[in-house]
Amino acid sequence: MKHIVRKAYWDYEKEENWLNEMSGKGLQLSNYSWCKYTFSEGERGEYIYRIELLDHYASHPESQAYLRFLEEGGVEHVASYQRWVYLRKKSSGEPFE
Repeated sequence: MKHIVRKAYWDYEKEENWLNEMSGKGLQLSNYSWCKYTFSEGERGEYIYRIELLDHYASHPESQAYLRFLEEGGVEHVASYQRWVYLRKKSSGEPFE
């Protein structure tokens, strides 16, 4: 089942904390567009989320190379908005930096 939440954040750290709180409730981010978060139901705390501002849009070759590098390390690119990317990694007890 999908859940849509419309919410605006101006502080990416607060947004990131909220995404991780949602994951703790079993709602995993599956898409993002301007102030619209789409969540899918999953295991509680299944993922840890991070938000990062890239130098270029996600479609830029340099950004694509960086995202492929992250994928090799087990990081999934969930969504992007302009230069912001929403990333997640399976919870393993290790920090996600």
